[in-house]
Amino acid sequence: MGASAREIERQIRETRDRIDANLRRLESRAASSATRYGLIGAAVVAALAVGGAAFLIYRRRAPGRARRPERGTLSRIVRQVAPALAAAASTALVRRLSRLSRPTHETAR
Repeated sequence: MGASAREIERQIRETRDRIDANLRRLESRAASSATRYGLIGAAVVAALAVGGAAFLIYRRRAPGRARRPERGTLSRIVRQVAPALAAAASTALVRRLSRLSRPTHETAR
């Protein structure tokens, strides 16, 4: 009966080791995917920021174009709020990316 109990314990240990290895592999994949998507998001935000800045510079410097009168309150609000929203989004993204890039410490078993 002792040999049977030892065999069961060995099988349990092997199964746990396999499960732990699979979990580590899955965690690694999830981390690399999160990093990849974070970088893609950062690139999109950066491209939008550069494109928006280029558009604003173009509008201010375009020669021979008569200025249109103010469209109204909504247009004024959007122009005032858009930079704050862009700054908040980029700050949140940078914080998220910095959190993802920190090394994680596995607990010792």
